[in-house]
Amino acid sequence: MGFQFSALPTFEQPISLPCYRHGKVNFTFKFIPPTEIDAVIKSHKDKTSAEVLQELITDWDIKDDGGAKVPYSAEALQALLDALHCSGKIYSAWMLGLAGAAEKN
Repeated sequence: MGFQFSALPTFEQPISLPCYRHGKVNFTFKFIPPTEIDAVIKSHKDKTSAEVLQELITDWDIKDDGGAKVPYSAEALQALLDALHCSGKIYSAWMLGLAGAAEKN
């Protein structure tokens, strides 16, 4: 019987978003095993950026203008993307974090 490794189901990745007054945002992303990454990326081809990010993000620590935590939801994500035009930055952070999460596990 061989030794088994078990990856954590999620990982956190801090992201600096342009025009966000509270500094960096910690996003919690789903961990995708390396053997599944190509298939997951190919499945994103015909989806909107919001749909793709909804599949990848499980939580965040975004605060509103008053400093209160904004609960993660599809509607809140769409509002963030509409306001800050940051979908590419978030997706890139997921990719970079995925490589780092794999190294840590």
